[in-house]
Amino acid sequence: LFAFSCSDSVSAEQLYARASDAYIREDFSNALSLADEAVRADGHFFQARLLKAKVLIFTEKTGDAEKLLRALCKRYPDFTEARLWYVRALIMSERYDKAEAFLEREVTLNQTDWRFYYQYALLAQKQNALDKRLAMCRKAEQALCDSEKLYIETADIWLMLGIRANALAALDKALAVSSEPSAVAEIIHFIKKGDDIR
Repeated sequence: LFAFSCSDSVSAEQLYARASDAYIREDFSNALSLADEAVRADGHFFQARLLKAKVLIFTEKTGDAEKLLRALCKRYPDFTEARLWYVRALIMSERYDKAEAFLEREVTLNQTDWRFYYQYALLAQKQNALDKRLAMCRKAEQALCDSEKLYIETADIWLMLGIRANALAALDKALAVSSEPSAVAEIIHFIKKGDDIR
């Protein structure tokens, strides 16, 4: 039984990799078919369910995607990507009241993820609520600043452990969200030159 479940999991991962590749190439029918196969191979493979929901959104089957995402959020409440895509689906289907209630709860419980503030700003745009849109953009910006500090701190830890590749990867993320990218670029240059090695 254990060997059978392992092979199902491996098979599901292989199918998911192929589905992801098809999704990137915008071969949505193939991506959907492969994601379905991955779910059949491993019923607990929530990433394949999310991929299926994304395909449904991009093929204008938002209602079906919304149901799938709602089920994912209920079954895996800590799956942030599912919650993000669920609120996107609600906004796309113009269910603004429901999207706002969901986002209100989300930004109360999760104040560090800028993506939820950004979704709230997009919702405010749809509602022609300029003040709220600006407020949410500012909160997203603050969360991004906090993310930059976190990435720099993580890079410092990786350097202390002597794993320079991971430190540089963390700094690349800091650079992407930085309000002062030149300062982060300077740190990256400093490390790449080896000036941090004493």
